[in-house]
Amino acid sequence: MKIAILTLPIDGHLNPLGDLGTRLYHRGHEVVMLSLPSGEKKAKRLKYPFIPLGKNKAIAKEFEDKLNQHNSTSGLTALRLSIKQINDSIDMLEEELPLLIKKEKIELFLIDQVLIGAPIVPLKMKIPYITVCAALEMNRDKGIPPHFSHYDYGKIFYQRFFYTLHYQLLNLFARGIYRKIKKLAKKNHLNIDTKNIDFESLDSKIAIISQSSPGFSFKPITGIHYTGPFFLENERPVVDFPWEKLKADKTLIYASLGTLFTGFVSIYQKIAEATKDLDAQVVISLGRKLSIIKTYNSQIVVPFAPQIELLKKTSLFISHGGMNSVLEAL
Repeated sequence: MKIAILTLPIDGHLNPLGDLGTRLYHRGHEVVMLSLPSGEKKAKRLKYPFIPLGKNKAIAKEFEDKLNQHNSTSGLTALRLSIKQINDSIDMLEEELPLLIKKEKIELFLIDQVLIGAPIVPLKMKIPYITVCAALEMNRDKGIPPHFSHYDYGKIFYQRFFYTLHYQLLNLFARGIYRKIKKLAKKNHLNIDTKNIDFESLDSKIAIISQSSPGFSFKPITGIHYTGPFFLENERPVVDFPWEKLKADKTLIYASLGTLFTGFVSIYQKIAEATKDLDAQVVISLGRKLSIIKTYNSQIVVPFAPQIELLKKTSLFISHGGMNSVLEAL
């Protein structure tokens, strides 16, 4: 079977879906990875082809520039940025995917859940697809806090009121996306309830799979298949690291904030300052080449680190709580 994996060109999405594709490849399927051009270098380790999207270079560059802006934005600014990206991705995929599907003879899609409008073209062309959650599931439940909020779980009425309020605010910000999905659904006569469009309307009816665990959720979400981690330890690219600087007699503390917080250099600086007087070896991975922070004592600061190998030696992991980092630590 010819399977296409459609995801974002950032490590936290491309790596787990890439490894999922490798598992399918080893089972005898023909697999291709589809993403924006910046993902090609990261996908070189894969044993199957990478096909860059974004024939319109101006649109592709704008999309990738906005991805990079996530490194230094938060709150409503980040939300608006994400909404704009989703809108742009729908237009780009609507233009490019039909020809690509015919050329590559795609039989099945695995679609990253964050690409909310991506399933429109497979639906239109009657190509089956499966929704894949690389990060926290975006599926909503009025009884649990929104995945993008910091609310604690609770059953008191006022807590649930705030959950509902946040969901309504999200709908308000996303109304442009909903209108676009509704318009395309009607235009292509898709079997979608256009009266109740939301972020989950285009989730696969065949299967939604998540590398998470039911134990990570306030309550397991009906309809999601929890598979456990996608990552393959031996398939990750080799990353240069000064192993000779590690001290065998010292407890190792490792800090990394993933790929979406690399612009918050002040946080890394605070980590360095907070750990400078500890009787431990500290390794800080900045996630980018251009950042510089002041270090103390035997602290090791690198742009990138071989995370899985380091975690095997680590006693304390300081993390942003990203799905991949948590699963690899466990």
